[in-house]
Amino acid sequence: METTINGINYEINPETITKKEALTIGSKVQVLYTEYSTQHVYPGIVTNIIGFKDNPTIEVTYINQSYSSVDIKTAHITNKTTDYQITVSNNIEFNLNKDNAIELLKQDIDNKKIELTKAQNKFDWFVKQYGKMIEGAK
Repeated sequence: METTINGINYEINPETITKKEALTIGSKVQVLYTEYSTQHVYPGIVTNIIGFKDNPTIEVTYINQSYSSVDIKTAHITNKTTDYQITVSNNIEFNLNKDNAIELLKQDIDNKKIELTKAQNKFDWFVKQYGKMIEGAK
């Protein structure tokens, strides 16, 4: 049996009650990720709903933001997924510092550019100094 209480749909069986939540692409969600025996909660957004016949899949992109870094990850959640759970979020629960995340991502880009320049310089030096001895080097 299905019923609505305070605008929320519930599926009621003789021994259980299950909250039904509508998800669409763009829905804000809370992602519960279980790693070994530790659980982490992250803010996320539904980015795709894939209607596989035998295994419908919800794709969620979530953000792990700490004081010094931002990781953007994607989870594919099905009825067989055991390490991820999701629930609809509201703006109060959606804890993300956008300005800080953007600044950290820009810093990461700058650091990667420096690493790329260093690698290119090492390559150029190697080719210049030892390229004549290596067959096929240009």
